[in-house]
Amino acid sequence: TIQKDGRTIKLVLNEKIMSVDGEQVELAVPAIEQGGRTFLPLRAIAEALGQKVSWDNRGIIFVGPQEVTEEKIMNEIWSIL
Repeated sequence: TIQKDGRTIKLVLNEKIMSVDGEQVELAVPAIEQGGRTFLPLRAIAEALGQKVSWDNRGIIFVGPQEVTEEKIMNEIWSIL
């Protein structure tokens, strides 16, 4: 169970359904346990919390309140230099 900003998200290992504030949401992949570790579906959880998930061609994942484009990243880098 995850609780943040008044939202409650419940996941059950190996089930492709999660509960967000009591509503069932279908998952592309379930939460799983492997080798003593628990792996959670990051995109589904982040989006349930109102966040955007994006990535670039290097495989770097960005999670935040707005979508991030590679152009935006490069503009930020150049503004610092």
